[in-house]
Amino acid sequence: MTVVPILFTASYDSKVRLWYDLEQHQISMTCKDLPGHAPSMDIFVGHDGAGIPWSFIVTAGARGMISAYTLGTQSLHIDLSLQRSSNKSNQNVTCVRFSNEADNHKHLFATSYDAKVFLVMTSLIKQKFSADQQQEFMHNTGREIAAVETCELTPRHTRSDKNMGSLDYAATSCSVYRNGIECFVSDTHGQIWFWSPKADKESWLTLLYRNERTRPIQSIACDPCGEFLVATDWDGLIYFFSIKIVNESTDNDVVTSTVELIELTEPGWPYKAPTTVEKVYGLRVCWCHDAQRFAVSQSSGIISLFEMESAHVPRLLDNLVAGDETKWVWDLSFDSTGNFLVSGNSGGIVKLWKQNDSPTAEGPRWKCLKHREIKLQDFMDGRNTGVAHPSPTISSLIYRELPICIYEEMKQNDKVRQHTRHLRP
Repeated sequence: MTVVPILFTASYDSKVRLWYDLEQHQISMTCKDLPGHAPSMDIFVGHDGAGIPWSFIVTAGARGMISAYTLGTQSLHIDLSLQRSSNKSNQNVTCVRFSNEADNHKHLFATSYDAKVFLVMTSLIKQKFSADQQQEFMHNTGREIAAVETCELTPRHTRSDKNMGSLDYAATSCSVYRNGIECFVSDTHGQIWFWSPKADKESWLTLLYRNERTRPIQSIACDPCGEFLVATDWDGLIYFFSIKIVNESTDNDVVTSTVELIELTEPGWPYKAPTTVEKVYGLRVCWCHDAQRFAVSQSSGIISLFEMESAHVPRLLDNLVAGDETKWVWDLSFDSTGNFLVSGNSGGIVKLWKQNDSPTAEGPRWKCLKHREIKLQDFMDGRNTGVAHPSPTISSLIYRELPICIYEEMKQNDKVRQHTRHLRP
């Protein structure tokens, strides 16, 4: 199947944009059930009942809500509630991640500030989209519960050989394990958990790690092969773990795992990029699809890029300057080949990085393609009206390949929209 790379960005002006051929295509406007920005988003790519490729975006929202938008001919939008009540202000969803299974077995994992982990069946979202195919724009704001399973970070889920402590901390990030039904979760107390739907619900959540300073872990990412986990905290430190499978069991035809994290403690680890900035926060971790490289962004504007060596130890390739202390790099994403890296910062600047084909001994291994740089402020509404517009901060982004049929549908829809706008008086 022919595919086309497309860049998705979410920003503080409450919009998700699609970028292809260096053209901007806006697919969603401000929604009352979304926060000022989407701190996380992911993309589902699959097939409908007739085997035709289709895709939709899911974004994290406020008050326990997630929003989904279809890509292609139809412009469908639904909002789903993960919480039974929206009265609390700390229910914001912090992270959403799809598993990598086939269409009918995909799951969506989500975490929230009120210390919850959610498992959402992708089939439920697809059913909501097919509820009314006649509407050009469907907006469902019902309060039905979308989560199939919910697990709270409470002391009863803690392993007996770990210090229990207080677990009433916000869940900041999640990363799906290789089997697609389990995931790792981080929180603001420097802890990493493992979520697994075992027969005994009391043991669904296992505490694997807590850093000594109990500094919040902002982001974690498991490599696609399920062998390593990388984390970064609010001190700008980067942690590297090997994932050890202790046991595997079958419950109701579902294979679940018991794992341990083995931290890399060689000299130089945990790693911290050199910087003159006094206070640095780690922001986002990202693996490439072949599990050979990973990158970590920071509030200093630095992206630390690593490559895995044969001994299963990461080696620093480069520290890329993608911003500064006033332009935090909130998110980054590799393309499918691992040869391109996209970053977005709080200045609204999207940079495309490419592996240097002929690096010198002292030259950079990766270089920024200046002619592909995007300045979001040039595309924001009101830029020529003198009206102050929202911050152009890029809060999350994804660089993903989609089937060419979906790409062509979006291009055609954009042409129709532009033509219609031109005909208006």
